[in-house]
Amino acid sequence: MRFPNTFWGVGNDAPAADEEDYTPRLFSLELDLQRRFSTDWFVGGSLLVAHRRLVETDSIGLLATAAIPGVDDGWAISLGISLTRDSRDNIIYPRRGGYYQARVARFDGMIGSDYDFTSYQLDARHYLPVTSSHVLVFRGLLMVTDGTAPFEMLPQLGGEMLLRGYFAGRYRAQTLVAFQSEYRLPVWRRIGAVGFVGVGQVADRLSRFAVDRFKASVGLGLRFLLSRDDQLNLRADFGFGEGSSGFYLGIGEVF
Repeated sequence: MRFPNTFWGVGNDAPAADEEDYTPRLFSLELDLQRRFSTDWFVGGSLLVAHRRLVETDSIGLLATAAIPGVDDGWAISLGISLTRDSRDNIIYPRRGGYYQARVARFDGMIGSDYDFTSYQLDARHYLPVTSSHVLVFRGLLMVTDGTAPFEMLPQLGGEMLLRGYFAGRYRAQTLVAFQSEYRLPVWRRIGAVGFVGVGQVADRLSRFAVDRFKASVGLGLRFLLSRDDQLNLRADFGFGEGSSGFYLGIGEVF
């Protein structure tokens, strides 16, 4: 499949002037199996097989003139393991409990990958009931890539899932730290509302992170309850970042 996209370079200070369009042709297959071994605990294994080929680039852009991993055709194949604790009262619309996951995936030539790197991820989410119908939600995310990963598989800020208000992949690098929070409340009948804030930062290593280099986003959203039994919402969010904004439609909550 072909997905036109945009690239600004790698790093927390990638300038807007370096914006360029490109089109990759993608094939991806992912299997992720988990098994419960205690009340709220799960252990999992995963397999990812992906092939990327750039079919269109800017002839004078970074992707054509710079030595950026992932510009050449290649397979990215990984085996992974995960450990998860999930105490949420509802998977679709949680009101209390938490979701905590540690995940490691290894991409290696020994299993057919053209890239050799390891990705680590820590994802923590907590759901706090404020009243019987108001919920305060927190999420913290740490992603680390050790090795040479293709630029499209580097940790990325932006998009509907992480720092709404920035284009998906606006900032990317080997390491990512992000924090998000939402306040969810009903408004009238099937209509609800959400207010959200988030901060995030990318760098080539953890030691490069600094308090004054975080990117921030804020926004508001509307919800329409599609199913009372499942608590499934239609989602519309307006997010604002530093010099950018975004509108997002989706089914279910962001986290």
